[in-house]
Amino acid sequence: MITIGYGQSALMGNGMRSDFIDRMEVHFVKNFASVPNFHGEGVTDVKIRDYIERNWEQADHFGISTEYGVCSYLEAIWYLGEDFHERNRTLDSLLMGDEEEAEKIPILNEYVSLAKN
Repeated sequence: MITIGYGQSALMGNGMRSDFIDRMEVHFVKNFASVPNFHGEGVTDVKIRDYIERNWEQADHFGISTEYGVCSYLEAIWYLGEDFHERNRTLDSLLMGDEEEAEKIPILNEYVSLAKN
């Protein structure tokens, strides 16, 4: 697992950043092949690489910096839409807060699990 420090994703070398995105892209294609996103689009309808890059920056802004954490954040967006945290004050406060990623991600995963069912 790679850990990228806050604000460091933009400073990664192209090769390392590309490897990180490649792994996330494989994860999405493998695990979401038959799961439509919040907008009803499938993996084949979305430019997954662009989706990852765009939303990785937002995860970084929230202090989410591990591969696991970024994947969790991307999955939350996949299921709930890019503005999901803005629709829930508690979740928005959690993501914007100073808590460590290890505290944020389990709560985020639980929220997604409950919301998608």
